[in-house]
Amino acid sequence: MASIIPGYEYDVFISYRKKDNEYDGWVTEFVNNLRRELHATLKEEVSLYFDDNPKDGLLETHIVDKSLESKLKCLIFIPIISQTYCDPKSYAWQYEFLPFSKLTKEDKFGREIKLISGNVASRTLPIKIHDLDPGDKLLFENETGGVLRSVEFIFKSPGVNRPLKPDDSRTENLNHTYYRDQINKVANAVKEIITSLNSSDDLQKTMTDTRINNDHNSGKTSKKLKIKIAFWAFLSIIIAVSGYLLLPILSKTSSRDIDRSIAVLPFENMNNDPDQDYFTNSMMQEILNHLFMIGGLKIPSATSSMRFKGSKLSVKDIAQELDVAYVLEGNVSSEGDKIRIVVRLIDGKNERLIWTEDYRKAMTISDLFEIQSDVAQQVAENLKMAINPELKKRIEAKPTENTEAYTLYQQANENMKIAPINTQKGYKTANSLSKNSGHDSSQNDSINLALPFLKARTMLERAILLDSDYADAYGALAFWWVMRGQFDGDLDREKVLEKAEPLLSKALKLDKNSYIAHSTMATLRLQFYWDFESAEKEIQILNELTPSNSSSWSFHFDRLLTTGQFQQAFEIAEKDFNNDNTFNFNWINLASAHYYLGHQDKAIEIMETALRLFPEDFYVLTFAIIRYVYSERYSEAIKLFEKSEAGKNPDELIPFFLGFAGIAYLKTGQISKSEEFVNELVIKSQKQNVGSPSYFAAAVYTAMGEKDKAVLLLEKSFSNREVEMQWLKVEPLFKPLHGDPRFEYILKKIGFN
Repeated sequence: MASIIPGYEYDVFISYRKKDNEYDGWVTEFVNNLRRELHATLKEEVSLYFDDNPKDGLLETHIVDKSLESKLKCLIFIPIISQTYCDPKSYAWQYEFLPFSKLTKEDKFGREIKLISGNVASRTLPIKIHDLDPGDKLLFENETGGVLRSVEFIFKSPGVNRPLKPDDSRTENLNHTYYRDQINKVANAVKEIITSLNSSDDLQKTMTDTRINNDHNSGKTSKKLKIKIAFWAFLSIIIAVSGYLLLPILSKTSSRDIDRSIAVLPFENMNNDPDQDYFTNSMMQEILNHLFMIGGLKIPSATSSMRFKGSKLSVKDIAQELDVAYVLEGNVSSEGDKIRIVVRLIDGKNERLIWTEDYRKAMTISDLFEIQSDVAQQVAENLKMAINPELKKRIEAKPTENTEAYTLYQQANENMKIAPINTQKGYKTANSLSKNSGHDSSQNDSINLALPFLKARTMLERAILLDSDYADAYGALAFWWVMRGQFDGDLDREKVLEKAEPLLSKALKLDKNSYIAHSTMATLRLQFYWDFESAEKEIQILNELTPSNSSSWSFHFDRLLTTGQFQQAFEIAEKDFNNDNTFNFNWINLASAHYYLGHQDKAIEIMETALRLFPEDFYVLTFAIIRYVYSERYSEAIKLFEKSEAGKNPDELIPFFLGFAGIAYLKTGQISKSEEFVNELVIKSQKQNVGSPSYFAAAVYTAMGEKDKAVLLLEKSFSNREVEMQWLKVEPLFKPLHGDPRFEYILKKIGFN
């Protein structure tokens, strides 16, 4: 029997591994039951190919692929997925599954089809009779380019994993599935696919027949009919013109109503090699960076999406958690100098596949950048977003032509992300690490640095040696040095500027659109120069380069707060939080904005929620201590401080902790402890300006009521250009000094009006 649709040999092809039918004839029984169900479900008779001998009588002398080619010309392919089916050496996999997958890419309907309901379905309809090993599942998904979605015929009980039989009791089956219902489910799925395919084919046939009939009868058209045709033609023109005039309005309305929120999930490392995680993560991050360039998207940060790495949650649940309409997911595998990247754009509400692509390329920089830019443009196209020529040029730009340099750059970024400079437990000191790393740590032997962070410098320097025109590598290396000078760093301002500024100058000379260079420059101008006007210019450039990157606004947020523009800062913090409430700094910034607007209780409430959500996060803990001290809840501040820094001597603590804990101990009556901390700050201020020791010592003395000492230390902090001085105008710890001419003069020298 031929297929319902002309040009196809069969409607349904059943593919299975012979051994899955040998024990009890399960596949034969399934096929017989499916035939009966299809007969009762569809009006037309469905042709179904199934052979008790899955090799179809083929001999060694036969050309297997050519012999099966006509039979595989079918509408629906049903593989019986078992513990043994997903095997590249098996007959069914080699000569049935893979060839059908190839055929569907080439014929008129394609591999995935749009159903009459509007959903999308694959023409491969898997029947799963066993729970699969993870490797087998990954093999299947790699070949199909999508998640394994199957109708399950599995009987499960403790220690049991076998095919479901017609007489099995659903109460004894842990899956609670009923064989008869599953057969019906398969038949209905077949009906839905065939009906949709047939509808598409019928439409084309009807249009063709109509055209032929019109041509045949054109000479016999009566005068009356011609008048009618003229009338309807005139009416059509009126409608067309009206539609043309209304189209911009309708398009604008429609465009405004489209939800263009999308999360890029961590890509899956199909090689299961931890050493390749950096590459998998970098592909996800680079695609994210390309999407950031496209304005009008709402995209959660990479930090937020990384929470779902390896998650068992469904796409729908993840989309709901991240509050997005769409999800972009994928996987990466490599073998030798070849790479395969499968990407899928999925509707987060119903898990409908919107678009997918299976990229198979060489492991070259040209091919990698081509994949990244193509994915971004495909997403834009599917979300109905226009890309102008200038943006297209930026999206397709290659920052380097050297594959090894690019790899080192990505590895360095990964090391800086997973191991920032801070006081988290378990880090060795820079002095002990420098013996093996070759880095100079003479600035401060006791500061805590992570070995991966130190390695990042070597990687970036090597990348620059390989490609002296690699702008982003210069920018990232400058960022590495700037991080060394921040509040939890180990280098003073002069050392940071000596290293970072030439690198930034070189980066921006090579590429005026380097995001990492402009973001580092914004930080440097704000923190090390207190040049709010220059920082604002850099921030505007960042927002123009990546209009859909909400983190760009965090630079603007800090600048607004430090200059006392609290309402504007709150609006940005609220916007960022609504855009992505899974990013730690969005919680921190929202709490800060509420505090400066006078909402102390709300600020505390937000930070306490953040502490529950991010219990081990260094920055959340740090800013929670700040909020508690500002709100005069000193006991809670001490609890958090001691939880984080338990067992450390004062000389092991960074100035921030010495300052805020020193104030909290003072206000809870632990005077000797407070004096011990402020004395350590004074000692540090005599040796260095790393971490702003003079600034924090002045804060403790202000709390003690010793204004003269406080002002002298602030003068010292200004002379040393300590980074925390950017906050002097709005720092609540110095309110007792407001109105003091000496304090006001320091503010004026910084540039505050």
